[in-house]
Amino acid sequence: MEGANPLAPWSFQQNRKTTGFPVGKVNFLNLYPLSFFEFLEALGEETLLALLREKKDFEPLAALLHEKLSGLLRVFLFTGGMPEAVQCYCRTRDHGAVRAIQKDILNAYHRGAFVENFTATELARRYDAELHYWISEGLK
Repeated sequence: MEGANPLAPWSFQQNRKTTGFPVGKVNFLNLYPLSFFEFLEALGEETLLALLREKKDFEPLAALLHEKLSGLLRVFLFTGGMPEAVQCYCRTRDHGAVRAIQKDILNAYHRGAFVENFTATELARRYDAELHYWISEGLK
C-alpha cells in the first residue's frame, strides 16, 4: 500500500486528546519565581535597578520613572516571575507566547500532581499555600 506508514502500529495517534508523562529517567529541578529585582536584571534594566537599590527614602519617584516602573511591574506580575516565562518575554516581548508557556507549566504541574494521586482539594490547598508564601516573602 503506497504511502502507508510501516511503523503505524507503534506510532503515536495523530489526534490524541491526552498526553502522557515521560517514561524513564526524569530529572526535576526546583525553580522558584524571580524577584522583581532579578526580573529587572533579566530585562537589562541595570540603571533602573541601581537607582532602586540606592533609594533609601519614601519620597515619590519622578512621574516618568514611576510610569516605567509601573509598566514593568505589570509585566512582572503577568509573567508570575516564572523563569521560563520571563526568559520568553525577554526574548520575544510576546504576551501570547508567555501565556502558552504558563499553560504548559501548569499542565505539567497538574500531570505531576495527579501522578502522585493528589485530589483536587489537596492540589488547591497546596497551590494556595505556595501562593501565599511567595506573596508574603516577595514583599519583604
